[in-house]
Amino acid sequence: MKNTIETMREAVENGTAKILTTSIAEELKGKTISTIYFGYRGQDGIDEFVVGEVKNEIYASGKIGPLCLFTSDGRNTFIRAHEVNCSAFTCSDIDRFVYFIEHEN
Repeated sequence: MKNTIETMREAVENGTAKILTTSIAEELKGKTISTIYFGYRGQDGIDEFVVGEVKNEIYASGKIGPLCLFTSDGRNTFIRAHEVNCSAFTCSDIDRFVYFIEHEN
């Protein structure tokens, strides 16, 4: 079942969705999840994918960036982990956590 922005918001409110961390992402590798982050003024984002690798993002300049979550097919989700948040994934701001729901396979 594909989750909507409304079902994902409800999952966060009722505690079904949990904050995604690097260690949880490693356990979920190969499994399908839906994610949500809360943006400004209701500009929330959702995604659905099979979890791939947690690895450092590499910029075009060759500079090594933060840990990012990639899908199983190699797409960068632009979900980043920050040590200040105990390796919890966030969207662009370190105070906006990414929540997830695991799909039943």
